[in-house]
Amino acid sequence: MRHAALLALFAAAPAAAQPPARYPKPPVDADRDAEDRSGLWESATHPAKAPYAAALDEGRRKLEQRTQDAYAAAAHLGDHAIELLPAAPDAYELRGRAYLGLADWPKCADDLAAAITRTRDDGKLPKDLRRLLGVCQARAGRLGEAEATLTEAVALAPRDRDVLELWTRLGEVRVAMGKLDEAIAAYDTAVSEAMALNVAISALTYWQRAGAYDRARQPSKAEEDVRLAMNNDRSKSLIDSGGLPLLGAGEHELMFGIANQYAEQPSVEAALLYFRRFLALAPASPWRRRVEEHVREMAAVPLPQAVLRASGNAVLDQDAATKVVRAGMPRLRACLAKLPATMIEVRITRSGPKDTAPPVRFHAPPPGVQSTPLLDLDAKVGETPTALDAAIRCLEPLADKLPLPPVKEKETYYQVVFSVVAP
Repeated sequence: MRHAALLALFAAAPAAAQPPARYPKPPVDADRDAEDRSGLWESATHPAKAPYAAALDEGRRKLEQRTQDAYAAAAHLGDHAIELLPAAPDAYELRGRAYLGLADWPKCADDLAAAITRTRDDGKLPKDLRRLLGVCQARAGRLGEAEATLTEAVALAPRDRDVLELWTRLGEVRVAMGKLDEAIAAYDTAVSEAMALNVAISALTYWQRAGAYDRARQPSKAEEDVRLAMNNDRSKSLIDSGGLPLLGAGEHELMFGIANQYAEQPSVEAALLYFRRFLALAPASPWRRRVEEHVREMAAVPLPQAVLRASGNAVLDQDAATKVVRAGMPRLRACLAKLPATMIEVRITRSGPKDTAPPVRFHAPPPGVQSTPLLDLDAKVGETPTALDAAIRCLEPLADKLPLPPVKEKETYYQVVFSVVAP
């Protein structure tokens, strides 16, 4: 019995002497555990949330691609997400941004407004949402709603550079409503805020304020703003900023007419084409009378205003050359009678006598005429090149016969340039 007891004691000893586990079980993270249980509970009680979030994620990736097919796909994903959770705001925002990319302004306005009304905490709204809503409402023709949206947006926005575009967009809407004084006040605020923030003033603001000043019959202020805009936008590309259509029929043509009229080196010919095109596109516009005034004023301007030297080393009496071209201009313009929306640039080269005594270090280019279409506001011209060819065949022989001042020195030349538009 004693041996049996000792054997039992030794058998039990190793088990009692085992060391503790080498890797203890990690402590429980109470917060994470609660989060996991909450997620599991929400997945069980709201099974649509996971597919809703997945649709939003995929839709946002589509928006980043910035193609028409991707925007259409994002709108479709927004449809699916809204079916899953129709009371949630995010899918309306997604679909509204997709419709913005597709230029479907009414649907964009409806969806962005729905996103805002469904968001309980105003602080969670994306910073640009009210601005985009105002943009879509305005282009959907809902000018009163757009003005209210943008007025609220500037009141709620922090005082930073983003507020400058809000004021500019508000001014744009007020011009479309015919509220010129209020529009100019909005543009003035954008300019003064930019100065206070010490940031550059967008050329878009100057372009649009110039348009408002012109319509308000303040041409000296319009001219000043055009020149300020062209300091940073000589190509006038920001008139159509951000790919958004301007508000109102013919507004593109009206703004480019104003830009060309008031530029430091004005192009009366280009301005005339744009204003004529506006009158054709917007017969019911409230600004029609103002544009008709511009056209009448330009009809009295002798064209070209000046013949410019393009190149050359010969002496040129520029005033005499201008008088010669003006005298021949009625016949030149008649060549474009069937192209009322086209401007053609004419370059005439005049050369002096050839030097036959070697060595001749420089040969002047041969005399002649080159004609180049500079501006075509009628798409039909591109479809019927024969009309343009006929105009050039008519134009060049007449231009070549203009009695410009002769070049007397050997191997010298000058080249002059001017533009021609239909009468």
